[in-house]
This record gives sequence, structure tokens and C-alpha cells, in this order.
Amino acid sequence: MKFSCETALLSNAVSCVARAVTSKSSLATLEGILIRTNQNEIILSGYDLEIAMQTKISADIVTEGCTVLNAKILGEILRKLPSDRVTIEIYDVNKALITGGTSEFTIIALDANEYPELPKLDDEKSFEVNAETLRSMISQTIFAVSTADDRPIYKGILFELNNNMLKLVSADGCRLAIRKEEINDNGDFEFVVPSKGLNEILKLIGEESDFDVKISVSRRHIEFKINDYILISRLLEGEFFNYNNNSVIPEGEQTVVISDTKEMLNLIERISLVISDRVKSPIRCTVKDNQVYMRCSTINGKSSDFLNCDIAGEEQEIGFNSRFFIDALRAVDTDKVKVVINGPQRPIKILPLEGDDFLFIVVPVIMKAE
Repeated sequence: MKFSCETALLSNAVSCVARAVTSKSSLATLEGILIRTNQNEIILSGYDLEIAMQTKISADIVTEGCTVLNAKILGEILRKLPSDRVTIEIYDVNKALITGGTSEFTIIALDANEYPELPKLDDEKSFEVNAETLRSMISQTIFAVSTADDRPIYKGILFELNNNMLKLVSADGCRLAIRKEEINDNGDFEFVVPSKGLNEILKLIGEESDFDVKISVSRRHIEFKINDYILISRLLEGEFFNYNNNSVIPEGEQTVVISDTKEMLNLIERISLVISDRVKSPIRCTVKDNQVYMRCSTINGKSSDFLNCDIAGEEQEIGFNSRFFIDALRAVDTDKVKVVINGPQRPIKILPLEGDDFLFIVVPVIMKAE
């Protein structure tokens, strides 16, 4: 096999596909990128047995073929090459000659027949979502995904599609995030996508998001087509909990706080300065007289501050984990935010002032009397 192409083009493709390559494996091919020729292009694939990524770039093909090259070594070589074009040639069965300008490298080439077959989707269902919409929906729910190994189903985001409404839901036992958006598809199905693959989706969408992402789903896998890239992820198996009940999302609005989102975020971040990874403590919050007053006490010190807000309803005192509240506020994409409190032991609701595009739930911390 021999081909040549633009160095920058290949370098960018390798750096992206390499994110689906495992760094350490007993199977050497899994540390590599599968490269095969196809007419006037090459197809690059990475697969760590959880997610697979594939893309293609234009190239001048001299002789056709297929090989596997170590992702890390290849990526470093391409980043350091002094020329605009690179040539890669496989010879003596297991050697790859990489040349560009005055530079020449010889690295090991692995047998492509030993590379695991990428997942194939059978009987899939498909729909399309605007890239900016998908990026927003993932960004506003992925912060609440669980990291606990004992509950694997919650290490992903639930996708629900029903009557032209797409809903994404995540939960980790202490918080819940829901984001929904109308799309032009009346399908009716649901599935759970691991957060690992969704983080890669955010990177692939990037800043240029004026396009549609095609999503295809089968019983075990999901495929995202994003411009010239394809990402395939396994789906998580199990039953996602029923979040549509009053114990999870409390009805009513005993107390409603309307605040500037950034000012509320800044307030909690300031109060949290006496909290550290080793020294944890909840924040005590008192809501009354159009003021939100917060304070915290740890062995590191004490902090207190307040914020003027529009408040309607009863006086409240409630405790919460500062990191959970900060993560939720960082996911808010509106200038103003509505915080609903229904008592010291009921979950706190965080919503937009109008509509219900997003809903974040933070479970309170039961505080001892001062």
C-alpha cells in the first residue's frame, strides 16, 4: 500500500480518530488506527471496543491496501513533519515508511486482518437533529451523569423520542437534568447512550454547528454521522428509573426565587471557597425578604454573602451540595433563572423563567439546627 496526502489533513483526522483508540491493550492492534484505501481516498478507523470512530480524507493512491499503524506514534510524526504533504508506504509486510520533506521514519505496521470488526447496525431507526441543538442538549445534561460503577445504566444519558419531542435525561441519585426540544420526527423509542461517546460528539460538533446530525439506532448500538465523521457507540442495557413522579420532581411552588444566573453562580462559587476536596460541607441557604443569604463553615474557615432577588412565597432555609448547584447553574443558558423550593427536604428545581426547555433537580442536604 502506498499513498500521499496533505499532512495537515491527515494529522487532524488521526488526532480525532485516535480518541477512540485505547492507549494500553494486550491486543496491539487496538492501540492503532486502521487505514485502508478506497479509490481516491483513505478511510481511518479507531475502535476501543466501546466506541468506534471513522473518517475519510482525499489522497493520491499509488497502490491499494490496508494496514494498522500505532495511533500515538503516527500522530506525533505527523505533527512534527516539516512538509505540507506526507507519503506512507507499507513494505516488507510489517514496515511503514513515512516521508515528508527531509524527514523519513520507519515504524511497525500491523496486520489489518487482526483488527476487530467495527459494530454494524441492523434494523436501525434513524432521525436527524440540528448540530447546535444536539450540542446544547448534551451539554445541559451530561453534568448529571453518574460515575458510579454499581449503576451502569446511569453512566449515560437517556434519549426519549415521542411525538416530535426529543428529551434527554440524566441522573446520578443526587441530581437530575432534563432537556427537551421539538424535532421533525414522530418516532417513538428510547435508549441510553454512555457519556464517553457523547463527550466525543461534543468535540466533533465543535464550533461550526450549522448542519444536521444523523442518528441511527439499533438494539445494541448507536451511530452518529457528523460531517465526514462517523461515531458508533454501544448502548447501555437496563431500565432507567421512572423520574416522572412527585417524589423526584415535586409539584407546587412554595417559594420561587428569580435571579440573575451569573450573579447566583458567582455567589455560590464565593461561598464555596472554604470547601475543598478533602474538606466538604454543605451550604446553608436562607431565603426571605427578597434576599438569598448563604453561609458555610468548615475547618478551613467560614464564609457568608447574600444576593438581592425577586422572591415570592414562604421563607425557606435549605442546605445543598455546592458543586451540584454550580454544575446546574453552569448548564443554564438563560440570563435569568428560576429556583423553586418546596421545603428543606424536597428537591430544589432550577428552570428557565419561561417555558420548560430544561429542568435541573438538586437533592437537598438535611441541615442540623444552628
